[in-house]
Amino acid sequence: MKLLKIILVVCLSLISFELFLTFSPFKGGVSPVQYDPDIGMWHKSSFQYVYSNDCYNTKYEFDGNGLIKNHYNFNPDKQDVIILGDSYIEALMIKNKNIVHNSLYREYGGRLNFLNFGLGGTGPTQHLEILKKFANIQRAKYLIQFVSLDEGWGRDLEEVDPREFGWSNRPLVHLKFSDLDHYEIFKPPAMNIKEKIREFLAQFELYGYLRKTLKYYNSKLSVNGSDISKIPYGSRDWTTSWNQIKGSVFQINKLSKANHIGHRVVVFSPDRNHNKVISAFLELQEIPFVDLVDELEKLKIDLNSITFPCDGHWNDETHRLFARIIRSKFSLEN
Repeated sequence: MKLLKIILVVCLSLISFELFLTFSPFKGGVSPVQYDPDIGMWHKSSFQYVYSNDCYNTKYEFDGNGLIKNHYNFNPDKQDVIILGDSYIEALMIKNKNIVHNSLYREYGGRLNFLNFGLGGTGPTQHLEILKKFANIQRAKYLIQFVSLDEGWGRDLEEVDPREFGWSNRPLVHLKFSDLDHYEIFKPPAMNIKEKIREFLAQFELYGYLRKTLKYYNSKLSVNGSDISKIPYGSRDWTTSWNQIKGSVFQINKLSKANHIGHRVVVFSPDRNHNKVISAFLELQEIPFVDLVDELEKLKIDLNSITFPCDGHWNDETHRLFARIIRSKFSLEN
């Protein structure tokens, strides 16, 4: 009888815990990434799960290389288009057939393979290192780099700053540019006890809960003097971040030119002052680009209509729309 009670208590505890995780306001699911010694994290290979929030419940899947799965049959006889970006491009919340790389494949009539190297929580500095490590640039004909600059819209200005990554986040590679042609690489820490614990917890929904809970309380307890998140977004000095972004874009363009790859940049920046800075730089470097916000204004589309209401990421229709806009601006001829 005592053994039966123990078994019953254990079962009820497990059920209660699972219900707590399922309906927790901090629900984060199983981590889609694992430790990488060069980038800090990369998608798990041949992995699938369900990404859930109040306004979507979407199955996502990665291929054997950790890329967001294609909705078409990869053809080795065709050349590739490399796509770089953050969580807006990774798009775990979007139905696979609608994600921008798959939408672009249809827009361009299947003439090229479109490969999605998007990774949530990253900016142009990490994208340069992802390109160098994971992409087969010998196969590529074009490279499309998404730059989303503003708070709530991709945050590239913040994500290139190592101070933005607190102790509860996964470590990432960072760069420090002295000028456009010279930079230091700061690799993520080696796989230590902390990362081993993180990797273990990341196999369970408990990881997402703990990470968001710790982040929440850490923000409450942080000291004003050392926490840059306390500085109002609009009043920050972005000089260092701009050096990182410009340097990374320059180096990606340099690498593209050396391998006869057509580099195209897609800019999303509702802050038009930030947009002026990046646009002037791209024009100076003679890098073709498209300003998505400008295109939306021409179409009289409200920015509030292009995202999921529960988390601010671009929705399915927006991914399809942006693919059409890109197709109208860049020919990408073979």
